[in-house]
Amino acid sequence: MTTHDEYLAGLRDRLQQDGCDVSEAELRGGRALLGYRKDFKIQWMGSRLHTMVLALPWDRVDLPALEGFVADAAQWSHLNKKGLYNGLQSGTALFPVLVGNEVTPPAAQAAAAKQRQEFGQVTRPVTVDLSTGTTSMFTGSPVVGFVFNGFLKAKSQAYFG
Repeated sequence: MTTHDEYLAGLRDRLQQDGCDVSEAELRGGRALLGYRKDFKIQWMGSRLHTMVLALPWDRVDLPALEGFVADAAQWSHLNKKGLYNGLQSGTALFPVLVGNEVTPPAAQAAAAKQRQEFGQVTRPVTVDLSTGTTSMFTGSPVVGFVFNGFLKAKSQAYFG
């Protein structure tokens, strides 16, 4: 079984290999690994996308823990996004990741169910169950933010497998 430290070290390496700036962020649940990159593509209607990964070790990931962490991570990203405000030409893609010794089925199902969106930001929660090696995350095709979907699927695969 992989430990929290081993998983987060591997994630740190994958983020750095993909060109992310990697540091840490202080959240209510503790000190999280932060990966950040920004990309601009004409194919995205000339938009810039700020991609953030916030990963936090957790003991038992249940639905209240996941929902609380997603809310904290979303608030943190709004307050700390680099550059201009989110809008029509700039947005944020957030991957809040809880790495748990155990993940309950409702938490895993909630992470995989859908991406969440608010103005200028899409959020795709991720749970990692170290006891089973299972990762749960959204892999569908959303209507809102569809132009970024291929990019976000590729990042999900590269970072979380």
